Amino acid sequence: MPFSRPEEMHATFAKAMQDHDVDALLDLFEPNAITALPHGTQLTATDARRDMFTGLLTAGTGMVGTQRTALIADEIALTSTTYTIPADKAGAAPTTVTTAEVSRRQPDGSWRVVFDAPAFS
Repeated sequence: MPFSRPEEMHATFAKAMQDHDVDALLDLFEPNAITALPHGTQLTATDARRDMFTGLLTAGTGMVGTQRTALIADEIALTSTTYTIPADKAGAAPTTVTTAEVSRRQPDGSWRVVFDAPAFS
């Protein structure tokens, strides 16, 4: 489910996470999108992103986030959300991360993520 406005990116992502809907999460991205992970790995394949989201959902940690104002220039948008991830069942401490996403308007008017940095801060 692509989002209809860049300002809806976080809410669309949060709903898919809450619903444990990996396919909806993947649909937020263009097929050739790049996800840059904090340790330097870049995910460029849908299957790799599927594994990442499946792992997040399996871990059972919830996320609470606040999206910043989207910056939009023609067909490109920059969004950023700060998430607080509570302590997990294994005892890891709560974490706060700030994301950065670049999205592109699709021919049908919807938006999809092209570049994703899920832990930009």
